[in-house]
Amino acid sequence: MGFVVVAWACVWSVGRRKRQSGTGQGRCEACESWRGSAAPCRSGRHGTGSHSIRSLHGRRARPRRRLGGVAMSGENANNHVQIQRYGHKDVTRVVLCHQTVDFDSLAAAVGLARLHQAYVVIPSGMSLPVRLYLATHSHLFPIIPSKVVDPTRIEWLGIVDTQSKDRLGVGAEWVSFAKHVTVYDHHVHMECDIIQKSSNNGVVHELIVESVGAVTTLIVEKLHSANIQLHPAEATLLALGIHADTGNLTFETTTARDARMLAWLMMMGASQRAVAEYIQEPLNQAQTTMLMKGLDELQVRQVKGLSIGFVLMHSDEFVKGMSVVTQDLLELGNVDAILLLLVSPAGRGRASSRRRKPRSDDEESDTLQISVIGRARASAGRVNFHTLFAPRGGGGHAKAAALSCKSSDPGHARSLLDELLAELELQLPSAPTAADLLGGSIPLHNVVLARDATWLDAQRVLASFPIAVVVESLALADEAPRFLGVVSREQLSVAQSKGAAALAGKVHGWAQKGVFVRLSHSIREIKATFEENPIGALPVLDETCKRVVGVLESTDVLRQQGD
Repeated sequence: MGFVVVAWACVWSVGRRKRQSGTGQGRCEACESWRGSAAPCRSGRHGTGSHSIRSLHGRRARPRRRLGGVAMSGENANNHVQIQRYGHKDVTRVVLCHQTVDFDSLAAAVGLARLHQAYVVIPSGMSLPVRLYLATHSHLFPIIPSKVVDPTRIEWLGIVDTQSKDRLGVGAEWVSFAKHVTVYDHHVHMECDIIQKSSNNGVVHELIVESVGAVTTLIVEKLHSANIQLHPAEATLLALGIHADTGNLTFETTTARDARMLAWLMMMGASQRAVAEYIQEPLNQAQTTMLMKGLDELQVRQVKGLSIGFVLMHSDEFVKGMSVVTQDLLELGNVDAILLLLVSPAGRGRASSRRRKPRSDDEESDTLQISVIGRARASAGRVNFHTLFAPRGGGGHAKAAALSCKSSDPGHARSLLDELLAELELQLPSAPTAADLLGGSIPLHNVVLARDATWLDAQRVLASFPIAVVVESLALADEAPRFLGVVSREQLSVAQSKGAAALAGKVHGWAQKGVFVRLSHSIREIKATFEENPIGALPVLDETCKRVVGVLESTDVLRQQGD
């Protein structure tokens, strides 16, 4: 029996030595304790805070840093936050995203955490693309659940992509505990109720709000200035943040700063394949149903030269991701701006139904959740949904904003829609017409040709202008000559290809009679005419469509849209 015990002890000892040697475990030279090489050392003799291990075989074990459970080594390991275990006493630096986190908020939080060697906390909820992304990538970032954070131990708190406490969830209470609070945002028209710009009772408050397309851009600029080398996974997430909030650099809020930082992230190894995969948000079954319903019920109203779409929908339960549905309705409905209202029973949703507290039937049926989403094209003039929603507690960007409220009145949603449409109409200035654009146009006498003009005459006009306008007479007394048609450079090229005989022919027979705009035509109508007739310029006729009063170039329309 004694022999068996001794043999078993020898086998266990050898196995223990192999396990310690193979995993980097052994005795720390500083504190003489048996620990893993990545465990924190209390001796204070190591700059990294980890044990200095010499294994049982006499070789120094190579410490392995782990980032969210993935072993890393070399330069990348030293550049990342070391995550070993969660514990209240260890979490003193935290970055908060906003609720229902999107890529911009998540990316900015991860980047800011890298700058400050902090943890990232998502208060509650994620957009579908973020949820899909984190399902396979969360282990690469220092993301921890809010329940492991002891607010009383927070020394530094970062907040990104919001200035409202209402969007911080459980993190709203942490602000009062932190000794240093920093807020980064790019919603320049929002009012901050999280902190004050000045210090108070030894608490340092910082508010950084700048007009860029994505708040991630502000964080990436800090990383770039600090000359921090990013891991490709970090660069990809940061690139997703910028792409998502700038519409792939197409939104009117996009700046050159966004483009520069996106280029730097590509140099850092951002994966274009991953960006392409996750930037498009797929519709789930509920969203697809709402999209089809929205297309059926969409109404369009012409408001000062803009087509405004609006739809009021009801659902038995709250549907997440309606912002994507609204954007699709904007595109598929071919409107300049759209207002979508979704009415559903308060507290009843696919994701929340399993977690909500039981309610009485009366309470469930009486209270309605009204979600309002506004989207507009960049070309939609002065449409500003932020200023429209802000007085009611909503907000966002000028061309993309949201509002949420509750009511027990079944007719409140319809009255709210009518109010918003009326205020939107008041918000918009009178739409410019062709008459407004003629002020800076080219003088008419430089581009007109008489009925008997030849292609040789037209060649002189078309050398400096994209079209020539054929009129009945060039008499000086006739200030608005009678319109016969228009000829273009493309037609001149055809005539030139036919030889000298064709160039000596009359242009009158070639003139296109239906290509023109009227003085009262809006920018939208003028743009549509240019799209149908891409000849570079159009004659402007009076309301009788008989006499020419001027010409417009396509650049006049582009200039007006830019203004």
